[in-house]
Amino acid sequence: MIANSMRAGFAFQHGIDMVAQQMEPPIADEFARVIVDMNLGATVEEALQGLLRRADSEDVNMMVTAVLIQRSSGGNLSEILETVGETMRERERLTGEVKTMTSQQRFSGTVLTLWPLLLLGLFSLFNWSQTSLLFTTNIGLILLTVGGVMQVLGYYTIRRILDVDI
Repeated sequence: MIANSMRAGFAFQHGIDMVAQQMEPPIADEFARVIVDMNLGATVEEALQGLLRRADSEDVNMMVTAVLIQRSSGGNLSEILETVGETMRERERLTGEVKTMTSQQRFSGTVLTLWPLLLLGLFSLFNWSQTSLLFTTNIGLILLTVGGVMQVLGYYTIRRILDVDI
């Protein structure tokens, strides 16, 4: 939106103001705060650094870094911001694609975690006299604890493997 406003001939500050007015919270609130900071005498750099501290987002970091580098070295800011926007959109697309491609594995991890609990419930229902030994003896309680810990560790290991950072 900022790049489009700059291509239309408006200043950078006007583009920020457009984002503050036309976007949904919370991003609109953050950009409105940037405008307020600049109106109170902060430089553009200081206001953007404040935005970066408050938002702490990789996308905001990329945008602020691009603007700060452009302000110190020059260049066409609208083209730079358009490239940053394309990078953000591509990252979102890749994130969705990775989630789609790993959904079956995430489901399998959940099923493999819940399957032993389901079997324990079924065994308890059909043969309580044998299954009750798990709950009434020390060795049974130890086995349940070790099995539970291993199930939780397995679940988090699968989640960690499938958590691809883009």
